[in-house]
Amino acid sequence: MHPDGEIIVGIDVGTTKVATVVGLKRSGEVEVIGLGLSTSEGLRKGTVVNVEKTVESIRTSVREAEQSAGVNIKSAIVSLSGEHIKSFDSHAVEQVKNPQEVVEEDIYRVLEKAKSVELPHGREILHVLTQEFIVDENEGIKDPRGMTGYRLEAKVHIITNAIQSAENLIRCVEKGGISVEDTVFSGLASAEAVVTPEEKE
Repeated sequence: MHPDGEIIVGIDVGTTKVATVVGLKRSGEVEVIGLGLSTSEGLRKGTVVNVEKTVESIRTSVREAEQSAGVNIKSAIVSLSGEHIKSFDSHAVEQVKNPQEVVEEDIYRVLEKAKSVELPHGREILHVLTQEFIVDENEGIKDPRGMTGYRLEAKVHIITNAIQSAENLIRCVEKGGISVEDTVFSGLASAEAVVTPEEKE
C-alpha cells in the first residue's frame, strides 16, 4: 500500500516488448508513476515458446518499473493478446418476471443465458461486454432497470482465450515473482485508456 493511495500494476507481455505500468489510484483517478520496458523474448504471436526467456523479460521490465516508481511490486493485472484471442456476438431473451418493473434479477438471468454458449475444447470466456438491451420493441437501452416491459433481450460481445496460452503466460509472470490478480484482453485495456465515454457509445 502506498501512503498516498492504492497502487495498481499492469503487465503487458507482447511479442516485441514487455511493458510494466505502475499507477497510483486516489480519489477515483489513476496517475502513472512508473514504467518499465524490456525487449520481449520467448513469445511468438502472444504465445509462450520459451519459458526462461519470457520470465527474464518480465523480471527486467518489473525491476525497471519498481525503480521508476519507487515501489516494490508484488502483484499485477496481466494483459492477454495474440492470435489465440477470439471474439463473437451472442444474444438471449428472457421474460420479465414482473412486467411492472425490470429488476436486477431479470438482467442477471438474461446475461447468464447470453453467455451460456458452447465453446471449443481448450477455450474459456475472458470478457462478456454488454452491447445493448431491448425491452419489448425498445432498442439501444444501456440500463433497463426500472423500466416496464414483458420481454428483455440482451446483445453481448464475448471475448475468449486459449486456456493453455493464458496459463503458460500466468506461470511465467508468477515465476518472475509476481502474483497475478487478474487477466484482461490487451485491446480492451487499451480502449479503456484512450477512448472517451462518448466514443464508447
